[in-house]
Order: sequence, then C-alpha cells, then structure tokens
Amino acid sequence: MKNSILKKTLSFMLISSILIIFSSCETQKKLTGTVNQVNREIVNVHLPSVSYLYKLYFIIYESKELTKSWAYVYKSDDAIDKVRLKDIHSKVYPDLKKHLDELKKSWNPKERKAFHAICKRINKLFEKEQEVMNQLNSYEAYEDVMIVFQVDHTFERGTDSITTETEEILKALNRLISEREAKLKGIVNDDEKTEKKVISDE
Repeated sequence: MKNSILKKTLSFMLISSILIIFSSCETQKKLTGTVNQVNREIVNVHLPSVSYLYKLYFIIYESKELTKSWAYVYKSDDAIDKVRLKDIHSKVYPDLKKHLDELKKSWNPKERKAFHAICKRINKLFEKEQEVMNQLNSYEAYEDVMIVFQVDHTFERGTDSITTETEEILKALNRLISEREAKLKGIVNDDEKTEKKVISDE
C-alpha cells in the first residue's frame, strides 16, 4: 500500500507540473489569439479531472490512517490529527466532490457511473469512521473494553471493515484515474500531431 501511495504521489506531482505548464501556455496562446478547443479541454477538463481524482485518492487514504490513529491513541479534541479528520469529512471531501461533480459532466457515461459508485462507498466509509469517532469521544471510552473490542473489529479485514472498504475505494479510484490519464495522454498526443502538421503545412 505504501509503495502504491508513493507512486501515486509522484504521478500527482507530475500531473500538477503539467497542469501549471499547460495553464501558462494557455495564457500565452490567449494573448496571441491562437488558443484552440483542444487546449481548452486539456486545461479546463482533462488535467483538472486527473489532478482532483489524485487528491481524492490521497484524502481517502489519509482519512483511514487518521481514523486508525483516533482509534488507538487517545488525544485531546483539539489535537491536529482529530481536527484534520473532522475537516476532511466536513469540508475537504465535499469541496473535492463539488469540483469533480462539475468536471464529470464532460466524462463519458461509464466514468460518471464509476465515480457515482465510488462516492456512495465513500459515504459508507465515512459513516464507519464517524462511528469510531463517536464511540471514542472521551478518555474513559478508551478504558472501556467493550468499546475497544468493537473498534478493533471495525478495522479487521472483512466485507464491511474500514480497512477493506478503503482498499476497495482506492482500487476503484485507481482504475478511474488510469482511464482519465489514458484519455489525457491520447488527447495530448493527437494535439501534438495536429500542431506538427500545421507547422509543416506552413
């Protein structure tokens, strides 16, 4: 899992760099009046789609790790980890989904359906994480054997565990990211061929 996260981090950094470069090129082309529809789609749809999907991937992984930390290490309510987990649930994820909901309008039906299924699973996952947060809401709760047992069970590998559900969501996200990356690569390659042809014709 850690190797997968590292690879995703490197890919995300690459996509972010490409997005910055394309955005810069887009600005230059607007100034010279040579911007075309393909470049607009790359900058406004395809690159952001991949970028936000990567962010969602990292957020889901981070949320699971923060929930596990919440479960096994008692910390005050204002601890950075606890505040961050609450923020992911209440603000970070909703903001990401809002951006992706707008971008997915330009995706094909299969991709939109896959994203809808992923969001349903994320809602289910966050409900389970919230249960852990609610159960372990005081120092005394960590001393309660029954509560600790229930929380342990929540992380055991199984159909409905936080661990398994997170892994399945990340797998689904990885497939969707791969599809979007392949589409982006194909569009960029086609655009480069078109530009070379235009230059040669001149």
